Parts: sequence; C-alpha cells; structure tokens
Amino acid sequence: MLTDVPSEPLTEEEEAELIRLLEHSGSVSLAHARGVFSALACEHSLSDPSDWLGLVLGGQVADQGVLKRVFSLLLRDRFAIAQCLQLGEPYVPHPEEHHRIVQFCKGFVRTTRQSGVWQNDVEAIGLTLPIAVLAGYLKLDSLRKLHPNMAVDEQAWRKEQRSGLGRRLLEVYEHFSELRASQVAAARAEPATSEKVGRNDDCPCGSGRKFKKCCGRTQL
Repeated sequence: MLTDVPSEPLTEEEEAELIRLLEHSGSVSLAHARGVFSALACEHSLSDPSDWLGLVLGGQVADQGVLKRVFSLLLRDRFAIAQCLQLGEPYVPHPEEHHRIVQFCKGFVRTTRQSGVWQNDVEAIGLTLPIAVLAGYLKLDSLRKLHPNMAVDEQAWRKEQRSGLGRRLLEVYEHFSELRASQVAAARAEPATSEKVGRNDDCPCGSGRKFKKCCGRTQL
C-alpha cells in the first residue's frame, strides 16, 4: 500500500529519464516495471520495496544519487499505476505494441510468482494464465488442455487477449478487492515503523542513509 507518495504521474520528460536510467543500470524495461506495479496494486503482500525492487532494478546503477533518483521516479510511477487500476482505467501497452505487451506481462507474472498469497489462490492463478501465455511463460497448448472449447486460431486468440488485457486486469483487481481491504486495514493497525526495516536500519533503496532520513520519511 502506498500513502503520502507524490500523486503526480511522471511527465513525458521524467518518463524518458526513467527509461534511460533503467536501461543504463541494466534494469528491466519500464513496460516490465509497470507489469510489476500492476500486480502489486492488485494484491498488496509484496508492498515493501525490499520485496519488489529486485524485480525491477538492475545492479549497474552509476552512484547512490542516481539510485535515489530512480527509486523516487519508480515510486511515483507505481502510485500512478495503482491509481489507474483503482479508477477502472488500468495501464496497459497498446495492443499493437507486441514487445511492450510481452514485457508488461512478464513483469506481472513474475510478481505473482513471488507472492505466496497469489500462488495459493487457484482462481487468481486461473485468471492470469492467459497473461502467462502472452508473456511466453506458458504454451497455448497447455491452456487448451484446461479449456478444450477454447478457440484454436492462435493468432486471433492472441490478438483478442492483447486487446482485452485491460479488462482482464480489472477482473484480477476485483478478485482481490476483499483481501486488499483487509491488507489495508492490517497495515493501518501496524506501528508506523516497519518491522522489516527499522528507523535506524540502512534504507532498502540503497542510498546508504538511515531509513528514517531517506525513504522512511515516506510511508509505504
């Protein structure tokens, strides 16, 4: 869950900057990161940065200042992606942007596989199987075995799934609505200081500062 994070979406210039910084640091693409953020918005068990930074950020960051800038931009983008889902307008790449669709789906599926909550929810897994096919993690033939009456024209099926990706994300988001509400309530009931990261611990963003003097000033 995100609170007290700047709500302004990235400007075109900031988005271009983030794309460049991610590329130079050996990180995943922005489309991949937004797939990660979409999954995080659906189910909150991996909301701590230490749980998802490894899915997004590479290890070739130039210096701590650059790392902090990337982390700041990622947080804002994550908030915007979550807001879009909440408003019923999920971010998805254009259906004709095949490479971005694949990267987005890879990020989404990789995140679901990190979540024990997700992996123990049969219905949630079923909802995301078509996304796994688009990501290249699952063969369409395997999905056909589960759904024998599924259309056999693979090209038409993929086109339909790309066009309907936003609707599928909303289905997943709605599926987790009750769990999300309980997760939010539990987070609000916890002490302000995270049990995972103490105020005097090193900040998980890697800045080298204490958590209380860095990202601890923003409640996550």
